[in-house]
Amino acid sequence: MDFLTISTSIFIVFTLFIGFSVYFSRKNKLSLTFLFFCLSTVIWMIGVLLANTSHASYISGNFGFRLSFFGISLLSTIFIYFVQIFPEEKHLPRTINILFIGLLVIIGSLSISTNLIADEITYLNGAIVDKRYGPLYPFFSLLLLSSLALSIFFSAFKYKSLENAIKKQQAKYFLTGIFLSFMFTISTNLISPLFKLGSYKIPQYGPFGFIFFIVFSAFAILKYRLFDIKVIMTEILVVIMGMVLLFFPFLMPTNTHRVLAVIVFLAFCLIGYLLVRANLKEVKNSELLENKVKERTAELSKAYEELKIRQEEIERWYSLTIGRELRMAELKQKIKEIEKK
Repeated sequence: MDFLTISTSIFIVFTLFIGFSVYFSRKNKLSLTFLFFCLSTVIWMIGVLLANTSHASYISGNFGFRLSFFGISLLSTIFIYFVQIFPEEKHLPRTINILFIGLLVIIGSLSISTNLIADEITYLNGAIVDKRYGPLYPFFSLLLLSSLALSIFFSAFKYKSLENAIKKQQAKYFLTGIFLSFMFTISTNLISPLFKLGSYKIPQYGPFGFIFFIVFSAFAILKYRLFDIKVIMTEILVVIMGMVLLFFPFLMPTNTHRVLAVIVFLAFCLIGYLLVRANLKEVKNSELLENKVKERTAELSKAYEELKIRQEEIERWYSLTIGRELRMAELKQKIKEIEKK
């Protein structure tokens, strides 16, 4: 098992875990779209893995080659929609939506079913010696770059028009994730091949840059549910450590070391389970306390309104009573003056 397979497997599990954690934390349109974004990233990574592993065959490698193009076109389609609903809904003109999303769907379907975009990979002893692209590959690249530029421009435009401080802060996390992800991807897939920096295998790890976008977006979606974030981050750390420890037995030189590695893995799983359960219990208790505080606040607010109404009634009664007494005093004074005359 080579490094690409191990790292990609960890990345896939990590991405799926974040996607489903966000979805089950907040079951709404935004979290569902984010989950689909994570799934499309996973499809892209599976395609890259199938096409670039050292034990790839001609059939699986070329299927992975086309699957990676399908995954990136699907990811771009979902990304255009995602930027329109996060942090608040504000849509592009319908014509632009139909044009870009329609073209991305068509080009994605062509990439997986024909050789018009991804033609063929040639292998020699399990290593890639040649990649051939189809006649529509330049159009595919131009469409992806255009959709990316449109999405980033629209996100920046929405950020400037946001008035809500919370949503503006969420947008900052979102844009930071975009910047870091695409700086990483451009470095690995554009600058490195163009200037021949580092190994020829570096572009294989370009999709890993999207982990920045996924993490920052997940954090932005859940930013103001701090206890949920605590649980999610704990679960993520447990899963990452669990994945690392899971591979340890395969790397040990002797059976004794393998047994010890398995024992350590099982012990960690137990500790991780107890840790996550304790965090979930803490979240549940905090939610119960929060609900009680809200109920008590509502009761106090209602009592305050009742007291305010009562106070106003008393003030009106007092005003009428004092006014009447003052009027009677004035009348008595006038009567006395008349009697003196």
